Amino acid sequence: MSHRRPQRTRFRATFFLLLYLPACTSWQVVSVTPEQLIGDQHPWTIRIQQNDGKKLVFDHPEIAGDSIVGLVPMQRALSSTDTRVLGRAEPTRSTDQVPQAVALSDVHQVATQHADAGKSVLAGLGFATALLAIVAIAALDTWDGPLGGFGQ
Repeated sequence: MSHRRPQRTRFRATFFLLLYLPACTSWQVVSVTPEQLIGDQHPWTIRIQQNDGKKLVFDHPEIAGDSIVGLVPMQRALSSTDTRVLGRAEPTRSTDQVPQAVALSDVHQVATQHADAGKSVLAGLGFATALLAIVAIAALDTWDGPLGGFGQ
């Protein structure tokens, strides 16, 4: 009985791990203006592509006058010519974010993140296949054959 309990615990842990894995996401370009998107939907994160092709991901985007303002990772905000952002010479952690603004006239397109069911299903099937392969290899490693080691 004590042998089955660790297996059951492992199964539960694996099951809940699968439930908590974030869904695969993809960016989808929206057909509305940035003002309409941010004003109506209040997205948590958006990705803008500027007219020069540069892409920026903004957390907590807002419209301020004629610009989109939001938080971007500090490394993205650093340019090759300006190494000081907000008075600090370099980021202290990779999660540091700084406010940044982009003029609405410089925005070519805006995209929002959406869960992608197809990618999530494929990732889940890949994980399940890998897990089954590991279990099968472990079972074969301990198997004595069809006769249970008879005649050895």
